[in-house]
Amino acid sequence: NQDKMDVLLSAKENIIWADFSRLSMQESFISTIGQLENLTELRVNNSEISDKGVKQLTQLKHLEYLNVYGNPISDVSVESLQKLSKLKKLYLWKTNISEQGILKIKDSLPQINIITGE
Repeated sequence: NQDKMDVLLSAKENIIWADFSRLSMQESFISTIGQLENLTELRVNNSEISDKGVKQLTQLKHLEYLNVYGNPISDVSVESLQKLSKLKKLYLWKTNISEQGILKIKDSLPQINIITGE
């Protein structure tokens, strides 16, 4: 709904955490989330977010916590996740990111704690 997106954007400097869990993510909405520049915590678990959607989150330079549990993302998202340099906690359980992809993220973000459900 465009009205709701407009409300979010009007307050974007003040939003530091958001929970969009279990909402079906349309590309336009993910683009709006990517504009919430001061987010430090984002939950988009079980939201049908794609690799393309994760790429739109790379603008979130202050993000410390990201939950993408239960989304059909793959190793294509690894490069985008590596760009989130402040990330401290990342939930990747029930995604299609490989063990090799997880190791690449850990190599580039040594401070990160990745939760894979194992």
